[in-house]
Amino acid sequence: MTTVQTHRAIGTRLSRRLEAELGPRKYQMWFASTATFDYLADDQCVRVSVPTNYHADRLERQYRGAIDAVVAAEYGPDTSVRIVVDEALFAEARSGSGDATTAEPAPPTGQANPKGVAPQDPAPTPGKPTGGTSRTGIDAGYPLANAQLRHRLEQFIVGPSNQLAYAAACRLAAPRESTDPALTDPIDPLMSGAQLLFIHGGCGTGKTHLMQGLCRRLLETHPRARLVYTTGEQFTNSFIHAIQTNTLPAFRRRIRNLDLLAVDDVHFLACKEKTQQEFLHCFNEIELSGARVVLASDCHPRLIHSFSEPLINRCLRGMVVQVEVPDAETRRSLVRALAMRMGMVLQPAALELLVQRCEGSVREMEGLLTKLYALASISGSRGGTAGGVGNVLSEPIGHMLVDRLLAGVAGRNQTPARPVRFADVLDVVCARFSLENDHVLGRGRHAHIVMARSLVCYLLHRLAPMSYPEIARAMGKKNHSGVLAAAGRIERRLLNREDVRVPTCPDPIPLESLVRELTDQVRDRL
Repeated sequence: MTTVQTHRAIGTRLSRRLEAELGPRKYQMWFASTATFDYLADDQCVRVSVPTNYHADRLERQYRGAIDAVVAAEYGPDTSVRIVVDEALFAEARSGSGDATTAEPAPPTGQANPKGVAPQDPAPTPGKPTGGTSRTGIDAGYPLANAQLRHRLEQFIVGPSNQLAYAAACRLAAPRESTDPALTDPIDPLMSGAQLLFIHGGCGTGKTHLMQGLCRRLLETHPRARLVYTTGEQFTNSFIHAIQTNTLPAFRRRIRNLDLLAVDDVHFLACKEKTQQEFLHCFNEIELSGARVVLASDCHPRLIHSFSEPLINRCLRGMVVQVEVPDAETRRSLVRALAMRMGMVLQPAALELLVQRCEGSVREMEGLLTKLYALASISGSRGGTAGGVGNVLSEPIGHMLVDRLLAGVAGRNQTPARPVRFADVLDVVCARFSLENDHVLGRGRHAHIVMARSLVCYLLHRLAPMSYPEIARAMGKKNHSGVLAAAGRIERRLLNREDVRVPTCPDPIPLESLVRELTDQVRDRL
């Protein structure tokens, strides 16, 4: 009789190798919950069990080479692979996970524990509540979320640019009967009866920090709370997976029986009609139950292209708050806090230089400070004073080292002292070309309109904290390829030192002079 080794170590080793070979997304889609690995020692064979003929055919046609490679690496080149259909195995696994209020089932025999789903008896994690049904992933087969809640509200730096969003997040995370004096009365009427918070703002302004901090605080005050923190992409993938594996009813039961649903990058659902319909139905069920919903996006709900009108209306019924680019005082607090977190102390002059330079996202600040730490480590000096590398963290960093850092950073003085808005650039360009805003945002192909539209794209990417996809959404475009091409045309013409015609000037003028003039006008508006 054939001896079968079916213990978790086999599935874990092969799964890790396969995930590294294929990447997390393909692995989660085709292996995480729809494939188990058993080693048949007597036959020197690895048996891969899948639930349907469809999965067996897909693995045989598309992933057989990757499976053979990881099996050969683990058991040797003489080990064979056999892909078989075992419907009973997966039907039994699904039968134990039909209700969201029950504990998550263990993975099928030989299968690695899916990323983001806790085992039945998890070891306590410092700083994280244990017990109950708290989790950030609610689908044992294909987790809705696999991110850890790394951020806390206590670590969020509050300033004029994010004060309202922070207060709303604290209010939503607090118990309904809370009398916390920090939750001032002016915010309560804004949130009374509204259990939906929609946070929007540019990249790196703190939206994810607020969402994760909100979820973490709710878990600390309600350890048995049922919550999900996920992204729009993960929600979409989980929904598609539920359809493919015929587990849609279980998916719906799990997600509609929550205390809190937090979806980051919800704009990813744009242009996905079926996913939006499913999300809307889940949205309605959660709202009727009195649960809380937190959504985040790069832009206002009305500016999300191809977002369904019912979803927009649901979002607008809650509290919609914007997280703006931090002002100088907030940036000063952020730079100081991030530097201390890395073990660095900055002299006042060095701090001010970094505050002036870090006018974009928090991620830009972290990148500069990381580079500053590395520069201090390899230079053996802080602020121009000699010293050994071993005491880099023991002496304050001065302005000389920061000057050296910023000298190698492109575009140091290209951004204005305060953040540029989409309307600032659009108004300046339209005024220079004697055009209405609707002309530039429309589909007109006149030479002057095309040039103005291209300049708007180029200046926004150069001056404003906006990516090409964000610029495209602001201009009402379906995708950012046109925006990228428009900005590229301006860059090429600048390199060629070409002249352009402007309706208000009888003679052509150098494009470089026009760009400089428009940039100065935008800065003057601030």
